[in-house]
Amino acid sequence: MRFLVIFVCIIACAVAFSVVKLEENNGDVIEKRSPNQNNRRVQEQRRRQEEERRRKEDQRRRQEEQRRRQEEERRRQEERRRQEEHRRKEQEKIKQEQERRKQEQEKQKQEAERRRQEEERRHKEADKRRKEQEEKRRQQEERRRQEEERRQREHLEREQRKIENEKKWREKLREERKNERERKQQWEKEYQRLKQQNRQNQAYWNLETDHKEDNYPQEMKEKVQRGEHILPNEEDKFENEFGRYKTRTATKVIDLLTAINSGHDVENLDEGDMMKDAPNFEVENMEQTKGYCKKTENKRKSICRNQGGRGRRAVEPVYGDDEAWVRKKRDGRRDRVYLWIDRRVPYEIDSALAESQTTIITALKEIEAKTCVRFVSRSSDEKNWIKFVKKSGCWSSVGRKFWVDGYQELSLGDGCIYHGIIMHEVMHALGFYHEQSRSDRDQYVEIFWENIQPGKENNFAKETRQTSDLLGAAYDYSSIMHYGKYSFALNAQKASMLSIRNPAQELGQREKLSSTDIYQINQLYSCHVSGNGWSAWSSYGPCDLSCNKKRSRFCMDSQDRTSCPNPTSTVMLSWGIDEQMSKCSHAECNAPLNGHWGRWGDWGQCSVTCEEGVQTRSRACSDPAPKNGGKDCVGSSTQSQKCIKRSCTSGPADCFFDIDEEPLCKWTQSTSDNLDWTRKAGTTPSSSTGPSGDHTTGTGYYLFMESSSPAQNGWKARLESPVLSNVERCMKFAYHMYGHSTGTLSVRVKNLKTNQEEEVFTKSGDQLNEWKEKELDISSADQYKVIIEATRAFGFQGDIAIDDIVISNGKCGSTGAVPPKLIPTVTKVGCYRDVGYIDGKRPFPQYKNFREEINWEAYMQSLNETVFKCASHAREHKFEFFAVEYYGECWTGETAEINYGRDGEATDCFPEPHHGLGPFLVGSDYTMMVYRWEDIPENLLKGSK
Repeated sequence: MRFLVIFVCIIACAVAFSVVKLEENNGDVIEKRSPNQNNRRVQEQRRRQEEERRRKEDQRRRQEEQRRRQEEERRRQEERRRQEEHRRKEQEKIKQEQERRKQEQEKQKQEAERRRQEEERRHKEADKRRKEQEEKRRQQEERRRQEEERRQREHLEREQRKIENEKKWREKLREERKNERERKQQWEKEYQRLKQQNRQNQAYWNLETDHKEDNYPQEMKEKVQRGEHILPNEEDKFENEFGRYKTRTATKVIDLLTAINSGHDVENLDEGDMMKDAPNFEVENMEQTKGYCKKTENKRKSICRNQGGRGRRAVEPVYGDDEAWVRKKRDGRRDRVYLWIDRRVPYEIDSALAESQTTIITALKEIEAKTCVRFVSRSSDEKNWIKFVKKSGCWSSVGRKFWVDGYQELSLGDGCIYHGIIMHEVMHALGFYHEQSRSDRDQYVEIFWENIQPGKENNFAKETRQTSDLLGAAYDYSSIMHYGKYSFALNAQKASMLSIRNPAQELGQREKLSSTDIYQINQLYSCHVSGNGWSAWSSYGPCDLSCNKKRSRFCMDSQDRTSCPNPTSTVMLSWGIDEQMSKCSHAECNAPLNGHWGRWGDWGQCSVTCEEGVQTRSRACSDPAPKNGGKDCVGSSTQSQKCIKRSCTSGPADCFFDIDEEPLCKWTQSTSDNLDWTRKAGTTPSSSTGPSGDHTTGTGYYLFMESSSPAQNGWKARLESPVLSNVERCMKFAYHMYGHSTGTLSVRVKNLKTNQEEEVFTKSGDQLNEWKEKELDISSADQYKVIIEATRAFGFQGDIAIDDIVISNGKCGSTGAVPPKLIPTVTKVGCYRDVGYIDGKRPFPQYKNFREEINWEAYMQSLNETVFKCASHAREHKFEFFAVEYYGECWTGETAEINYGRDGEATDCFPEPHHGLGPFLVGSDYTMMVYRWEDIPENLLKGSK
């Protein structure tokens, strides 16, 4: 095949070569012709070519002409087509314009009809709104009228109930006093009966002296018998473990419960039934300080102002900072610059709080566990940090002091080292105000400004929306940042603040963070935003006078600002804060603002100058005033109350201490003493001492000497009368001396010429929880003053009070009056705790056991007999105080050796009281019911009502 291809190629090449040679030969033949022939032939050829060219040119021109004619025809046709199209479009446009005009006219007709209908509708709606507003105003007026009538009706009903309750109370009191009087008169009969019954049995009257060694456990007794010494740690173990009556026989509690459940002797509960719903208030391990009770192990259950004592209110929680030190206090600060912007709070604890470090750290860890805020020990390179210090009171500034390098103090003074108080103050440091300082608080609580202690009003100041941020949280009555009902109350029996919606609502607590507290911390510190960039924007604040509003955010990395890019403003950027300003809308700037009443003004002058009159006060609708069509304040702008002036027949030295304008009347505080007398209504701050009300009405004022700190043993309070002329006078006054550490009350007549003082009356020690009256003849050879002097004893439970001083001309009574007969009577002192041996001693030194003589089948009668027997033994040995402990142990001894208040008051003596009333005859486990022998004038017993 390959050879065949080669062969074909060779043949093709030969043929091609032959053709070329033939053409060359033909050329040579032509060239060999004659030149003329060649020229004619060339010319002919050229002519033919020229003619062919002209023919082709003519044909081309004819074709071009034809093409031009066709193009011209095409252009004419295109022009005609365009003109036709233009005419058609113009006609369509004219038709469309006509159609549009027709539609426009139709629309105008429809719009006119719509406007007419809209106008008609607006008129109808305006008429409807006007009628609705008129109806609403009428209904509001009707509601206000009905509300006013309801309030007046409720006020009248309350007053009526109050009068009825007072009548019932007085009737019950008369009945109780009658029973008490009859009971007191039984003591002498019972004593004489027992003395007659046991006149031959001298052993019956013997008392045993309590020795700690007699109660040692067997191994310690054997050690003493062997002559070995008892080591100090063994003594401590005995007092801590075996000092609580471990040698006693078992209490027959099952017998007592059986008797109660079987209904035996229930009729003997003459003063009240067994208490079914005892108050759930824990008093174990509490020690008393002035105005508070607290856990001794620093495990705070509640902070309370103890109003213990007969006739006093139950223990009432009080909360509040020492506001003399707090600047401004739970809504959060609106300005985020006050926050700890990296959500990290450095702190240090002063050495004075070293013993409290565990309690402080525990409180901080609870906040950490429920929020994103972290507390870290201060390092050397910190710019701002908190320093826990021990100064006077519990206080903190609000938020971080960003403008000052260094620490900011958070004080935890005496009485502040409790879990809830620490968290309260730390929340201030985190940037939270008090809950009752919210800008909307007037919708939820009412502040009783007239019952706020003078100088403490600023603690109830309301924050504005410009300074505080509600963080979208509802008002929280149970917030740890809320004050209690009686915080800084002038009259401790009246609230300083109550819930508007439910006056019985409890306010505040100091135990734990409420759910709203936790929510607000997490909101303020943007805990829902992770990382170290910008926090979430705050809500916009209110519109300012220029109709602008502002919001802010903070950089959560205080060290590296590059993690917070693209700030909108650089005004506060150096502090890590980004602010954004925005224009308020017209509706926001002109939003209706409802009015709210401002504070009540001072009470006006009394309508009379003596006896009883009326005074008024007013308030303005200015907090805020209604604006932009907002509603006016609801209620009256004026208020009236009864005012009491001096009696029209009062002498110059008479004083009942009830007149605010003259709180001390003409009497003055002496400058030669250590203390001042204090004017007070209601109870005194400390428990188990002082009166529960004044002597005049129970609701007025009296004077008392405060025996709590800083008062010291031997300090005096002196009250001086106006100058009196040298004539004989009768001085009548009431006094109250209650408390196991009560000091001395004396009355002196000071001769102003010789400056000599003559003591005309003195009384020392506990005189029971009741007002007593005294009459004194006073006189002097020259002008004189009467001085009432109270001297503090060894403890804080020794408040001495006076009231209702009347000084009249002439001697008291007749000159030949026979002094009344004194009746030996037993009175109750109170229920007290006994924790056992302390330093080898018990509260009473001697005892006799009547437990085996108790008949549990008729326990009330038997317990009464036990008290009679114990009283008789105390009187037989001429002892003033005695106590019944552990149902049947009779304890007594010399007054100088007795310290029944050593371990504080108790509430679980037996039988339990019912609604504050009841027998309280004997002590139960670790408690003792203390009694006292007292000689009472017969006329006072017979005159009791």
